[in-house]
Amino acid sequence: MALRTITNLFATPQGRHLASTSAPAIISLLGRISGVEGDQGPIAPENNNLQIALTSAAFNFACLAFNERGAVELEQLMLLCQVAEAVIKTQGDVEVLFRALMTLGMVLALGGDALDLARTLEVGEPVMVAAKKGSGEGRIMTVARECCVFMVMDMPFCMGAGTSKS
Repeated sequence: MALRTITNLFATPQGRHLASTSAPAIISLLGRISGVEGDQGPIAPENNNLQIALTSAAFNFACLAFNERGAVELEQLMLLCQVAEAVIKTQGDVEVLFRALMTLGMVLALGGDALDLARTLEVGEPVMVAAKKGSGEGRIMTVARECCVFMVMDMPFCMGAGTSKS
């Protein structure tokens, strides 16, 4: 329920402000739940509702970073990428995969330092994993292709998306 509350904060300007000012702590919590931070592994990876709430919150922070430049620091964007990657590697539910992939896509769409960071983190790998797991789901393939465009990658599922390297 706490993650749903965090996700719902983004519905109002006051809630987005609160989420923005608390971003380091909240995103660290997302890292802890996904198993990226801490040494106890992911919390309740079998709980699909928790995974949907986790990826919804991560996506909302990525959108906040895109819509309000500077609201989310580069360090937190790095953690969001790591959360999305961890979720993609361990989950198979298409809704969870879609939201994690959208998180990566929003970070890539930021461009500049965020795009460089995502490339350094090699987010192309989790994009490929999500595309493989969700290959029967059109929206996952569409987002994966868009990620490829930002990454300027040649991947089998990106053919025809204008992503060939020069």
